[in-house]
Amino acid sequence: MTASRQFSNEEIAAMLRDVAAALRMRGVDRFQAGAYDRAAEGVTTHPDALVRLWEGGRLRNVTGVGGSISQHLDELFRTGGVAYWEEMTGGIPEVLFELLRIPGVGQATAWKLARAGVEDLEDLERKLASGALTTEGFREKQLASIAAGLAELNRRPDRMLLPVAESLATPLVEALRALPGVLRADVLGSVRRRAPTPANLNLGAATSAPAAVLDTLQQLPAVQRVEPSGVWSAILALQGGQRVNVHLAAPAVYGATMVWFTGSAAHVGRLAHRATERGLSLMPDGLFASSDAMETPGEEEIYQALGLTMPPAELREDRGEIDGGDLPRLVTLADLRGDCHTHTRWSDGRDTLAEMLTAVRARGHRYVCVTDHSYPNMDFGARAREIDAARRAFPALQIVNGLEVNITVEGGLQVSDEVLAAHQFCLASIHTGFRQPRTAITQRLLAALRHPAINGIAHPTGRLLLRREGVDADWGVIFDECLRQDKFLEIDGPPDRLDLPDDLVREAVRRGVKLTIDSDAHATGDLALQARGVDVAQRGWAEPRHVLNALSWEDFRREAHVRERS
Repeated sequence: MTASRQFSNEEIAAMLRDVAAALRMRGVDRFQAGAYDRAAEGVTTHPDALVRLWEGGRLRNVTGVGGSISQHLDELFRTGGVAYWEEMTGGIPEVLFELLRIPGVGQATAWKLARAGVEDLEDLERKLASGALTTEGFREKQLASIAAGLAELNRRPDRMLLPVAESLATPLVEALRALPGVLRADVLGSVRRRAPTPANLNLGAATSAPAAVLDTLQQLPAVQRVEPSGVWSAILALQGGQRVNVHLAAPAVYGATMVWFTGSAAHVGRLAHRATERGLSLMPDGLFASSDAMETPGEEEIYQALGLTMPPAELREDRGEIDGGDLPRLVTLADLRGDCHTHTRWSDGRDTLAEMLTAVRARGHRYVCVTDHSYPNMDFGARAREIDAARRAFPALQIVNGLEVNITVEGGLQVSDEVLAAHQFCLASIHTGFRQPRTAITQRLLAALRHPAINGIAHPTGRLLLRREGVDADWGVIFDECLRQDKFLEIDGPPDRLDLPDDLVREAVRRGVKLTIDSDAHATGDLALQARGVDVAQRGWAEPRHVLNALSWEDFRREAHVRERS
């Protein structure tokens, strides 16, 4: 099959979000609108181009893409449009969809802005600056909130999620390794450091024939053109508009190239200063003693010459890895024995409880916390009975009857204490009121931590990478309360969350706050997202001893305060 047009994942996700917004504006079933939102998230975070999945008949592999949406996507690729989507969005002013991209702007405010004559986001910025909206019935506080949301939208960097960057870099580096004259090739830069939102792509290659390699770079997949930049480097312009830096080096000095283009600017700057103190000079093309480049085919030789233990790439951010102390034994995916945050069809999951448990068992886990959202209209008793039956069907797997509970904007919890007490394990999380002031957000989190039924906080900042900034909280106070109440904070694995962020993980580790690394799976395929959480944990210097679900079942049950079955 050949698509009528090559839609990018970003374009498709935007279409899906527009349909979700249109469905809400038309008062259609909120669950259908939510399904479109989840599909948009799945498309945004999927590492493969959706059009390639369609060509291979694998659209259903994308989280959130079910039967109906997959049929609509098939229509999109075949014809270039979707009749149902056009019917839903037709007649709604285009500016409304733009306005709804602004954090904190809902339907009512978007309509009010449109009726006030706002034509697009640039026009909104002008009207806010001129004060023109003050005569249109907007309160000063409301205008300040809109301005703050617009500023946040404008601050979003021109970056990509890590899986997207990997999906571009991996086939390129594999093809680079296959080119004649290339002895070794690696992904470098922020992708190698496992940064959540890489700004650019960097590849390195060792070769004794740089001119010949540069001449063949056009053969690499998805390359539109090659822009040479000297004898040893080039920029690849990809068909999707991305740019990739290729750094070549002679095999004898390739280690310097890897070090220089892997570490953050601060890390490399510290290394260069340390080299100068030792009478050496660290450059991208070698470590020099006077005018002679030292033999450094690998990174180990660089760090050894500078009197340092080589840190894993994930740590090369100048957060203490060059200060001479012991480096941590970082937690790995193999250390994890359970998953503490999973969803089923009882709330907003795509798969049944049995399907999820089968997949958890296949991953080799010993225990799992089933933490559906605490929808007040849920039949909690029927759900508990299904979990009890599942325990008989999966005798080797410890299954915990849990909930993920929304922290309300007032600081309470979404369901009653009676409902909470009927569950063994409860995560609290913020899903609304993200723009409240620091004091209010902090108090909401503190109240949740102090509730006896809450075991820990899920995706604590509530951020959605490239779409929504995290809440503003006093994290020092939150860490202290975690220690006081003996509660944990979660590292949430979906690539558009990766929350707790790595800098806060680093501080939590320093203070001794307990952590979990979870998938937040809404489908069986999402269980693999624990690996993304491990990336964050490693960037935050977490060792197995800091992570509760690296413990055995008995130790986890004790340390996480899992309650007895009711």
